[in-house]
Amino acid sequence: MILDMRLRGYSESTIESYTDCMTRLTKEYMISPLKLRPKQVYDFFIKLKENKASESYLRIFYSAVTLFYKIENKSYMTKSIHLPKRVQRIPAVMNKSEVKLFLSECRSLQERTVFSVLYSSGIRGSELINLKIPDIDFERKTIFISKSKTRKQRYTILSDQAANLLKNYIITYQPKDFLFYGFRDKSSHLSMRWLQASFQRIVKRAGITKKVQVHTFRHSFATHLMETGNNLIYIQKLLGHTFLSSTLLYLHADSSTFLKTISPLESISLKHIGSFGNQQQRSFDFAI
Repeated sequence: MILDMRLRGYSESTIESYTDCMTRLTKEYMISPLKLRPKQVYDFFIKLKENKASESYLRIFYSAVTLFYKIENKSYMTKSIHLPKRVQRIPAVMNKSEVKLFLSECRSLQERTVFSVLYSSGIRGSELINLKIPDIDFERKTIFISKSKTRKQRYTILSDQAANLLKNYIITYQPKDFLFYGFRDKSSHLSMRWLQASFQRIVKRAGITKKVQVHTFRHSFATHLMETGNNLIYIQKLLGHTFLSSTLLYLHADSSTFLKTISPLESISLKHIGSFGNQQQRSFDFAI
């Protein structure tokens, strides 16, 4: 299955997730998935649901077993599994004050640089840890993304402040291959585990109570660009979204603008409409 996935161009993180799902299924019955019956696969899926597995995990598991049995010419094995309709959730967003507070709580040049680049460019965490020095163009103020979730290459922006931090970071840490290298070996990249753990530590220090994660910086980047009136197509290109519908989701997150819309009732004066039949119209002062 791993070889087939690599030939089909799946990312290493997806391969790892799918492999973990198949390993979990194998351990459940202690036999090869090839020897299972359709009902056993279905029953395990139901067990995952009953054990409150997240919607995202259920979808990953479904995709994993569906691909596995498709490769083995046994697509009938997953015909009885039906996924619930996807609930489109509005992404969590940090406001600019929270972003500033977060960055002020970074305790090293590495932390400040990593998270400033992440927020200022809108790239994914997996894209950031795979950056190499040649991907940074200080003259053009761009970042080249060669390894993305969608397997499409693109450019995104490099802010002046992030560029200055990067220059100091490169002088101080002297990376050789990956821009942000691992602690044990300069030839390997920083791990997602470190990125996620560091993010949560800083969130706690900053006293941010929202339920946020590394990917929240990407949501915040897109939302803040929309708040300042940037072109939706430009934002789509910067994020690397294949479909505009993915970018449109951030319109729902940007409530600060549309909630300031003036109600049409405000354009109608009620002062001179008159009383309610025989009742005398009075002025009320509501305290809510």
